[in-house]
Amino acid sequence: MAATLAADLEEIGSPVTFADLKTYEARLRQLLETRLKVGRLFNSAPPTQGLASLIILALFDRLDVARAESFDHVHGLIKATKRAFLIRDRFVTDPAHMDVDPKDFLSPDWLDREVGEIDRKRAAPWPHIAQKGDTVWLGAIDAAGNAVSFIQSIYWEFGSGCVSPRTGILMQNRGASFSLNPADAVNPLQPGRRPFHTLNPALAQLR
Repeated sequence: MAATLAADLEEIGSPVTFADLKTYEARLRQLLETRLKVGRLFNSAPPTQGLASLIILALFDRLDVARAESFDHVHGLIKATKRAFLIRDRFVTDPAHMDVDPKDFLSPDWLDREVGEIDRKRAAPWPHIAQKGDTVWLGAIDAAGNAVSFIQSIYWEFGSGCVSPRTGILMQNRGASFSLNPADAVNPLQPGRRPFHTLNPALAQLR
């Protein structure tokens, strides 16, 4: 399969080679986790944005919003998301190239300090232009408590737009998160580097 796929990619000028596919291996990674009033939350470690997802929920939990769907509820979620995404955009990349421990951003002390920076009455500035996106998440749990949290996304409507004729595989487009600016210290395009991506299937263990 790898040889066939690599041959099709070579015909369209893709930089992905058979050597890249041959050296790929799945890795079992330690999950990130944080505690909320309702229980423990788990998510994927970098290079995913699982860290940001946990920060959002942990900060919002600390806001103690009394009424759902209120201004305070929506405003709190937006502010928590902004603060989490600023951490994500500054630090999250291939873990082999990170100089910080993502667990530090989930410590109770750090979260308590960060939530203190949230203004409950004023919107914070946001330096980025919003982009459209779409992803599919699936979850299942059986009677024995075995659970699966799964995300599938090829990034953008048709991924890279490249289909392998002999396999029918549509190539994803997660390499778009790399920066072609060599001065980019967070996610520069480099050989063997794993791209930052937004796939972060979550799990929760409630009290």
